[in-house]
Amino acid sequence: MAHTFALSKGSLPMGRPQLNAILHNVLISNPEFNGTYSCWEPNAIDGADNRYTGPVQRQ
Repeated sequence: MAHTFALSKGSLPMGRPQLNAILHNVLISNPEFNGTYSCWEPNAIDGADNRYTGPVQRQ
């Protein structure tokens, strides 16, 4: 996953939906996992961290 995410900062730009889809697919493909995550510097993905603060909205 680290190599895939590194591409998002270079030649293959990705946004939050694409990064979340990668994490989700890793989880689906590995039923023995109980979770996935990634950790980024503030605003490193798309500069829009302020839109994703506050309580989690469940759908």
